[in-house]
This record gives sequence, C-alpha cells and structure tokens, in this order.
Amino acid sequence: MKGKSDDYANEEALSNFIRMHLLCNILGINPSRSPADCARFLMMLKVDRWCNLINTKSNPKNESVLDTVIDLHNYCDLAYACDIDESK
Repeated sequence: MKGKSDDYANEEALSNFIRMHLLCNILGINPSRSPADCARFLMMLKVDRWCNLINTKSNPKNESVLDTVIDLHNYCDLAYACDIDESK
C-alpha cells in the first residue's frame, strides 16, 4: 500500500482523497449519480496522480506516467460515451 500511495499522494498519505473530494465538489462530480460521473471521477483521479508524479518529481512505483495518460484518455472517451448513452 505504501508504494502505491507514493504514486498518488504526497507526504500526507490521505492527501489525494482530500484533493479528490474538493475537486468533485468544485466540478459537481457525484460518482453515485451516473456512469458518466463515475468515469469523470476516474479522470480526475488520473489527473491528480499525474500531477503528483510531476510535482514530486518521483519515479512511479507502479504504472508509468504514459500509462496514466493513456488511462486518462480512455476515461475521457468512456465518460463521453456515457454522456451520449444517457442522452438517448
């Protein structure tokens, strides 16, 4: 858990949860509301991880930065697909 935590959080192990809570409130994302919001939550989680890796200048202990960016692209596509599906 510690190794994975370093990829997502700074010295405060719970910092990513605090940031995600704030981001979801600011952006009006509620993962329990819709599949699209769930995908948007995962998008923000990947953006948060990417920023943490860049800001701390740490080497990822799990997936690479490129893997994170690919995941982000995929979640963007999936969120959009959910939006389209919900509008039908």
